[in-house]
Amino acid sequence: MKLVKCHIENFGVISNEDFDFADGINTFIQDNGWGKSTLTEFIRCMFFGLEGTTKRTDYLNNDRVRFAPWNGNFFGGSLTFEKDGKTYRIERKFGNKDKEMSFKLYDDVTNIKSSDFSDRIGEELFGVDSESFRQTCFIGTDAVKYVGVNSTVSAKVISLDQTGDLENYDEADKKLEKFLNNNSSKRKTGKLSVLNKRISEINQDLKKLDATNEHIEAIKKNRDDVIEKLGAAKRLQKEYLDAQGRIIEQKEREININKEEIRKNQEELKKKQDELKKQQEELKSSRVEIERKEINVSSMTIDLDIPRSTFYDFLYKDNPTLERISKLCEYLGIKIKIELA
Repeated sequence: MKLVKCHIENFGVISNEDFDFADGINTFIQDNGWGKSTLTEFIRCMFFGLEGTTKRTDYLNNDRVRFAPWNGNFFGGSLTFEKDGKTYRIERKFGNKDKEMSFKLYDDVTNIKSSDFSDRIGEELFGVDSESFRQTCFIGTDAVKYVGVNSTVSAKVISLDQTGDLENYDEADKKLEKFLNNNSSKRKTGKLSVLNKRISEINQDLKKLDATNEHIEAIKKNRDDVIEKLGAAKRLQKEYLDAQGRIIEQKEREININKEEIRKNQEELKKKQDELKKQQEELKSSRVEIERKEINVSSMTIDLDIPRSTFYDFLYKDNPTLERISKLCEYLGIKIKIELA
């Protein structure tokens, strides 16, 4: 028979844990209180069920009280093993009362219930009851002492002697002693010593890893700060570009407005220029007409028939009108002929 694996849903201090078993001896090195003894007791209880007194206060001898889960949840699990080429899975649910207990056996390959063994599977597999199993195949931490043998153990020893299996026992004892020597923590070459050394090295590496992680966290924080500053710079740049865009748009609007005003002014100027040109042409025409009239006027003679007394008054008195008439006639080239009545 060989153990394959087990799943502990809740059993003592262990909760929701899976364990795989390799060929040969399996070693678990953990701190006190982790649950090493609880794991071995779980395996025993999966084969033989819970045992002991029914007294709730008898912690040492009442498996229900001793291994009830600390979190108060489902109490039990499963154990997978191989026997004669077949793989089986035991599922047990424990409880405070017998009616709350259940046992199921499955073919682990097909997942179909098996009737190859009953709920007394431990006795059917090992050929011993639970108490004998405790004193031979199973040694708990609280049972490392000689407690004698019972009738079942004595019968098994006599059977070994009759079948010649005592030689196998001696061989097994030598192998066990050799295993203990090879795994001694007191020898430098012992596996436990090597493992302890390796554990120490790993602890040193973990310390270095912690320092590295702290450095990485510092780098991450610095990176986050840089990213935040970069984001702020990008936001500021966007605000600047937006403001610049608004200014450009305002300038373009102003330029367009100025262009429109210039265009209007140019149109107004052109209109005035056209008017001025028209006036110049009219003035030119007027000047030609004046020149033509000047020619006609220059040959004109004005005859004035006025009374004598009136002319003397007009001539000898200070009269600006006479002076203006004289200058006008001089400018126009007009000769005035005066006849006195």
